[in-house]
Order: sequence, then C-alpha cells, then structure tokens
Amino acid sequence: MISLTTTQGRLRIALLLGEHQKKALQRQDPSSATVINKSGVWYIHMVIDFEPTMCSGDGVMGIDLGINTLAATSTGLLIEGKTRRQFKEKRAKIRASLQSKKKPSTKKVLKKISEYEVRRIKHENHILSKQLVEEAKRHNCRTIRMEQLKGIQSRTKTWNKHRNQMTAGWSFHQLQSFVTYKAVACGICVELIDPAYTSQTCHRCLKLGSRYGERFTCATCGDQHADANASRVIALGGAVCKPARISSAS
Repeated sequence: MISLTTTQGRLRIALLLGEHQKKALQRQDPSSATVINKSGVWYIHMVIDFEPTMCSGDGVMGIDLGINTLAATSTGLLIEGKTRRQFKEKRAKIRASLQSKKKPSTKKVLKKISEYEVRRIKHENHILSKQLVEEAKRHNCRTIRMEQLKGIQSRTKTWNKHRNQMTAGWSFHQLQSFVTYKAVACGICVELIDPAYTSQTCHRCLKLGSRYGERFTCATCGDQHADANASRVIALGGAVCKPARISSAS
C-alpha cells in the first residue's frame, strides 16, 4: 500500500508490483518517490538507498563497443551485433519507404516507428549491460574500463551515409551508462580511457598494427581478433597505457 496526500484528502492505494519490484523493496525504506501519469496510467518511481558490497577481486576487464561486434571483453566474451544491425537496416528501409509516399499520416507513423526502435534498443542495452557486469563478476574484476565515447559520432563519421546513421542510432552512451550504474551497484569501479589508437595497437607488444574488419595484424605478434585485441588494450589503460580516468559515476 501507498499513502498519498491529494486535494481530496489522503488516499491509501494498493500497489501492483512484479517479482523484481517486490524483491527490490523487501526490507527497504524508500527515501523519496515521484508519482507520474503516463497515457492515463499512474506510476510511482521510488528511490532506494543502499550500500553496495565491494567486489573482492582485483582484476580489470576492458570492454570494446562496436557495430559488427556489439561488445568484446578482455576476458574473451564476444557479443555479435548482426541481429541489431539487421533490425536497424530493416527499420531504415521502412522509414525511407514511408517518407517517399509523403502522405499526411506519415509523420504519425514515423513517430511510432521511432518510439518502438528506441524502446527495443533500450531493452537490449539493459540485457547487454547486465551480461557484461556479470562477466566482470565471474572473473573477479574490480574495475571495468571502457573508451571515453564523447564525440564518437564526429570521430567515426565517414563518407558512408548509411554507416553514419547506424552509428548515430547505436546508443553507445546509453549502454555505457547502464553498465556504469549496474557495476557500481555491485561494487565495481568504472573507468573511461582515451580511445586513441586502441583499435590499432597490439595488446602484447604495444606496437601499431593494421586492422582489416575483424582481423588485427601485428608484424611482431601475428593475427588476432580485432575487437578482442582492442578490449585488452582498453584493459591496460589505453594505447599509451596512461592511468585511466575515473568516471564521475564510479
């Protein structure tokens, strides 16, 4: 039950809770709450304060984010991005088809399509971020390192308009923010490092090599999976191996 003060007096209202919410609220005392109305349905957002248990390990896990491989970790986990890429390409074709018809109802339909796409990517990012944090816990990693992605759209902009649209709608920053708050809740620190040359440096000898798609070639150490190599360079602290910058969230 929740007790609310309204213009018609105090009301006691029963809460409809799922199993996740019941577990989160068990033996907890919310510090604040916000009541909102969304499409005629009332929701209450509660804030719960808790002290995270610090991770007992001392390892570091690097995460490289990308298009072909959604996420690669220095612990060996590779999550392919084919399904998301196909979804994005399909939605782009639908949008292009609708825009070419130039009907009055097109704008409303396009808005619905955009909202559905945002919800789907957000849902996938929640699942992916949880998987990445669990991977860090499984390997007793006390720190997660990722690239500082501020300005990534301008840095990765190419002549290929299609690829630029894909990168813009990939929600890298959202995924990083989800990883950050889930990691901090588990007592794992998150650090953001300089992204310069992480994809072009060999994690073994720290010399520049050549990247062709998913293959990275080092003249000294041979061929490696490009994203796996980049994640290990990130775990080291970046291509120049300077101390990683600690994010404000950690």
